[in-house]
Amino acid sequence: MRLTLTVKDASAALNAVAGAVGSGTTIPILGCVKLVAKDDALALTTSDLDAQASTRAPAKVTRPGGVCAPFRALADIVRHLDKDADMSLAVDDDKPSLRVVSGRSRFTLPTLPVEDFPDFGDLGETVELMFDAKALAQTLECVAVAISTEETRYYLNGIYLHAHEDGLRAVATDGHRLIRRDLPSQELSTKTFAAVILPTAAVKDMRRLAAEAAKDETAWLASDGKRVAFTLSQARLVSKVIDGTFPDYSRVIPEHGAIRAEVETAALARAVTRALIACGKNARSGALDFADARLTLSAHDADGISASDEIDAALDGAPIRIGFNLRYLAELIPALAGERLALRMTDPQGPAVLFDPADATTLGVLMPLRV
Repeated sequence: MRLTLTVKDASAALNAVAGAVGSGTTIPILGCVKLVAKDDALALTTSDLDAQASTRAPAKVTRPGGVCAPFRALADIVRHLDKDADMSLAVDDDKPSLRVVSGRSRFTLPTLPVEDFPDFGDLGETVELMFDAKALAQTLECVAVAISTEETRYYLNGIYLHAHEDGLRAVATDGHRLIRRDLPSQELSTKTFAAVILPTAAVKDMRRLAAEAAKDETAWLASDGKRVAFTLSQARLVSKVIDGTFPDYSRVIPEHGAIRAEVETAALARAVTRALIACGKNARSGALDFADARLTLSAHDADGISASDEIDAALDGAPIRIGFNLRYLAELIPALAGERLALRMTDPQGPAVLFDPADATTLGVLMPLRV
């Protein structure tokens, strides 16, 4: 194998497949990137057995071939090369090592045969949806806030995706809070998109790749019910999904609320931040008192420190005092709201629905605490 490509292209390609690299501790091949040179391109593939990432970089191939090389070592080398320079990769038949040359810099890396690299296989019959890449990244970032990290309820350790109207609905919950967001598809298949639970690792990788996409670039999502494939330009990520049943989330979303309050998002965010700073890590809960066109937020900790803040609020309904985990509230505010944040409540013991009055695609649910 012998080829030449730019350091910039090599760096972008390695970054695109970085999320699926295994540790290589027990299975050395999983710590490698598969490099296959042919047809004026270098194909790169990584896998940790739960996910597989692949991409292509333009290259001048003078001798087609393939090899597996240590990903971390190669990525570190490329990261410190001159980004405007070219680099060459070469493997001789009589020397099973990869030579990396850029300018006057030379490196040699051990290799493994491409035949040893795991075959992730192809998806079965799939249904594909097409999205604006930036919008997909924003959706994953928003909903990921509510992903559970509790291993005993593994089926909550990801984002639940299912077809909804003319697009996709994404939901995550940790039992204390829930975020639901709708993402319209630019093209909807006539078949039903198979509902899946996308694991946290895949969520992070897809969000990163989609966020780095160019403006107006298109991303594709395909599902066969057991795996999800994400495609963006030359990059492709295929991930297994969580084998479990996501709970009926609609049952915890109150359909009606006799009390509605609305506040300026930035003002509420500042008030919550000040309460958390004052009361520190012990400020687990805070009370929100809505009355007389204002919201009074109060919190205290076990050491006797207390905080109180007052901001303007519009209230439709009876005055109410309700308690929330302030850290959860602080994380939900930027994920859900624009300039204004609305809360729909029934009573101090019932869940509250949080949403942006100007955006019907996203809502959150926050369980109350006793205060």
